[in-house]
Amino acid sequence: KHPDLALRLSTDNRLVDFSTGEFHAAVRVGRGDWPGLRCHFLFRMAFSPICSAEFAAEQNLTRPEQLLDLPRLSPRDDWWRDWMKEMGVEDSGDSPDSGLVLDNQVMEANAAFSGAGIAMMTPMFWRMELATGRLVQPFPEILLTDRSHWLVYPEARRTQPKIAAFREWLLKEVRAASRNEPPEIFTEPEPVEA
Repeated sequence: KHPDLALRLSTDNRLVDFSTGEFHAAVRVGRGDWPGLRCHFLFRMAFSPICSAEFAAEQNLTRPEQLLDLPRLSPRDDWWRDWMKEMGVEDSGDSPDSGLVLDNQVMEANAAFSGAGIAMMTPMFWRMELATGRLVQPFPEILLTDRSHWLVYPEARRTQPKIAAFREWLLKEVRAASRNEPPEIFTEPEPVEA
């Protein structure tokens, strides 16, 4: 839509420092309360266990408590503890530290594709893989958190044409995605009092 604009994406987990001028906008996870930044709510963080169909069949996954004894990808991730607690499963945190600890969902999905274990992932990000059966979500429950994904950029740059074009495109894509997902994912949570 905007062939005159160059777009460079960085998927690094480090917090973007806008003062360097290297980045114009970012997607951050949090509560949308970053001083000096214009913040546009995109969608809430939502996650559920996801694995390959073969892994789910081999393990005969029918109950969340079974996950305590299975190879979990990034087993010490807080998302595991939070999802298990919501399902009424006591996760003592004594699961072995061994296993794959990965940086992001793309790496976790690749490990899940190969049958290395089950990962705690955002189903919306894997809609195509879930629809084709390449990945499965053995349990329908999705945990929503009070943290969300936000488009952010310095307040002083809000009128820059390239930022406005990117913002317009991204918000349109989020609206389109919202038609295929549970509405609560796209409902901004109430601010948390400090």
